[in-house]
Amino acid sequence: LGGSVGESSAASRQVLEQVAQEHYGEDFLSRSREFHRVRYALFFVEVAALLGLAWGLAMGPLGRWGEEALTLAGDRGWLGRALVLTLLYGGFSLLRLPFSLFRFFHSRMYGLRHDSLLEFLADWGKAAGLGWLLVVGVGLLVLGLFVLWPRWWWLLSWVSVSILAVGYVAVAPLVIDPLFHRFKRLPDRDLESRLVELAREGGVPVEEVWVADASRRTRRVNAYFTGIGGTRRIVLYDTLVDTFEPDQMGVVGGLEVGGGG
Repeated sequence: LGGSVGESSAASRQVLEQVAQEHYGEDFLSRSREFHRVRYALFFVEVAALLGLAWGLAMGPLGRWGEEALTLAGDRGWLGRALVLTLLYGGFSLLRLPFSLFRFFHSRMYGLRHDSLLEFLADWGKAAGLGWLLVVGVGLLVLGLFVLWPRWWWLLSWVSVSILAVGYVAVAPLVIDPLFHRFKRLPDRDLESRLVELAREGGVPVEEVWVADASRRTRRVNAYFTGIGGTRRIVLYDTLVDTFEPDQMGVVGGLEVGGGG
């Protein structure tokens, strides 16, 4: 059985490689493999660096940083906790920044991005600020529950964070996403109806399809589901709408339905 499964997998891979050769050509595929080899290597280096920092903070020479932060805050318990969370988040964010910058310049080198460094840093700053609010807010909530109800804090934290997560997903299309993109309804109402019907058939009910102005930053094409309940929608990058035929967008939509359902 193992041999037949392996043979089937190898045959499928061979077919996929042949299709890719026909559609994209060897030069494109070679550049793609080269691009992703660097990205995979960068990923493992970044993970190693983050784990190293985590070890240093928890067990290594930086292990007293939390005590020093609390001492700096004095008797103000909530301020001390917020300061610890801020330093923790800031340290990891700054460590990741060089890797993000490398990915930015690497994508520009391959023609996948054309936004300026200033625009990239503005987006990074907005994402970092949003992440800080989430980390400090949720962190203070969990720590507060631990202090008030040490026996049941884990259950109360799970319930509270779950409720907050659902609320975040619900408001993200209306509040968070517009911080990074401008959106408009898909002008082609026939295509919108096809995509909405396709999503419903796949068990992912949506009412609207929106287009994000991703072309300001990138040449990449993408589509995704976002929101929950009344805010659930399909979002297409304008790079996808401008370069793909309606039938091709239907295929992309089908893939997203498979993932979103």
